[in-house]
Amino acid sequence: MMEGPTCTWIVAVCVFTEILLLTTAQVERMRNLALNKACDTSSRYNEYTKYSGNCSAAINGLINTYFQLSSSPPNCIHTSTSDNSPFWWVDLGQNFSVHEVTIYARTGSLKRMQCVRVSLDGREIYTFPSSGIANVTTGIYLHPPEHGRVVNITRNCISAGDSVPLLNICEVQIWGCTNGSWGDDCQYQCSPWCQGSGEDNYCDSDTGTCLKGCMLGYWGDNCTFTCGEGCNGSACNMSDGTCECRPGWESPLCQNCSDGYYNVSNDCQNTCGRGCNDICSRTDGTCQCQQGWQPPLCQSCSSGHYNVSNDCQDTCGEGCNDTCSRTNGTCLCHQGWQPPLCQDCLHGHFNVSNDCHNICGRGCHDTCKSTDGTCQCETGWESPMCQKCSIGHWGDNCSNSCAIGCQNAVCDAVNGTCQCKRGWAAPHCDYCSDNYYSVSSDCQNTCGEGCNNTCNRTDGTCLCRPGWDSPLCQRQSTSEITKTNAPVGAIVGSVVAAAVAVVIVIAILYLRRRQQHKGSRPRLQAFPDKFLSTSRQQLSTDDAESEIESEQSVAVHARKGETKHKNC
Repeated sequence: MMEGPTCTWIVAVCVFTEILLLTTAQVERMRNLALNKACDTSSRYNEYTKYSGNCSAAINGLINTYFQLSSSPPNCIHTSTSDNSPFWWVDLGQNFSVHEVTIYARTGSLKRMQCVRVSLDGREIYTFPSSGIANVTTGIYLHPPEHGRVVNITRNCISAGDSVPLLNICEVQIWGCTNGSWGDDCQYQCSPWCQGSGEDNYCDSDTGTCLKGCMLGYWGDNCTFTCGEGCNGSACNMSDGTCECRPGWESPLCQNCSDGYYNVSNDCQNTCGRGCNDICSRTDGTCQCQQGWQPPLCQSCSSGHYNVSNDCQDTCGEGCNDTCSRTNGTCLCHQGWQPPLCQDCLHGHFNVSNDCHNICGRGCHDTCKSTDGTCQCETGWESPMCQKCSIGHWGDNCSNSCAIGCQNAVCDAVNGTCQCKRGWAAPHCDYCSDNYYSVSSDCQNTCGEGCNNTCNRTDGTCLCRPGWDSPLCQRQSTSEITKTNAPVGAIVGSVVAAAVAVVIVIAILYLRRRQQHKGSRPRLQAFPDKFLSTSRQQLSTDDAESEIESEQSVAVHARKGETKHKNC
């Protein structure tokens, strides 16, 4: 069995180790608020001239739990054996948030901790049990921490072997957060932006509230919020963070760009694109674009559109080879389109639906309409396209008129040939044909019958045959007519008389045959004799008269027969 002193030292080492571990953990984030503060005790124990320590003996930082009257400085308090209402208190100097109270009892006298009552500003925070106390050190944990200034310790029960309720405590530690820490276990650091940082009691140990306010540029109870980047002068209200914003920032906190602006890194000086359908993202400026604008910022026209001043509603010309300039719409044109916008056909081309491949008519006075190719025609070209000669014109430039001798004034548009009217010479019908003359009379005048050959096509003059009057050879001379009338009359008279006699004979034969069929022979015989006698007389008279009447007509028939004979 261990001897008494050895066992005592082992117990002392264990207790010291426990105390050291507890103290080390506390020192990391807490401080002893009671150390060397003002205090008092109801009485002091004494043996003759030796007295126990005064009230400060319990808050001097010494945690030696062995009571010795001779120790210097005294390490424990001990009330008088005549004190029936013992107490001890310490004034922390101001209100603190108390997280824990640690009490070190006297080794060997743990029974004197029975019924000990601990209070903070009159509020009981802990009472020791009336029995079963086994530890020298007792930690009283306050969750949540309690605020107070004065810690008071009293006792109202008497331990066995004592005559009065003695208080015998070696050390009292009242724990609060170290400067700059807060929380139930002082696990948080106070904001470095609290005013008075590092000074005593500048941050509430329960809530972290900066008790002296925030530094410039910060706000909130704990000064953990920064004033908005857009605050004018960087200062803001420390309670709610409101401030006067610079242009482009959103009131009242000035932490984000206002509607229509974006990019806080550029002090919200970037404006949303003009083409945004609504507002843009305040972060990067992206938005839903209106038609014609280029996503995602909608600050320039999209491909195929141009002119932001017209809200990008102008479209690139149909004739652009690729896309056009998004600024002014200029582009490289396909063939047939008009630079620089390629929206209309080039001078001399038309029909955008056919990519301006249609060329204006050659006969256009200037150029043609780019839509349908119509134009004002030069003389000789057919409206409205002026691509071919009009009726009555022909030639490379349609500058030639069809000849007046063309039937219906229509001729071939290339070479001018046509179907001629009577009297005109093919193939162009631009002068009279043989045996016709006088264009002014539509070539309807025929050459004279007495022309030796054809006549002049302008005035009908010609070289006459003998017996015809110059210059047109259209009449025989008078002497020629007299010589030809007599023989012609005799011939004609004989021919006529012979023809009449033949007719009479045929008639008599016909009548006689008819009479025979009817049985009237005597009447038929009488009729011919009389008729024949009369016919002979009439024939003699007719021959004399016809000879005279035929003289003039024979000459005409002879001339016509001569003309026919010549033509044949």
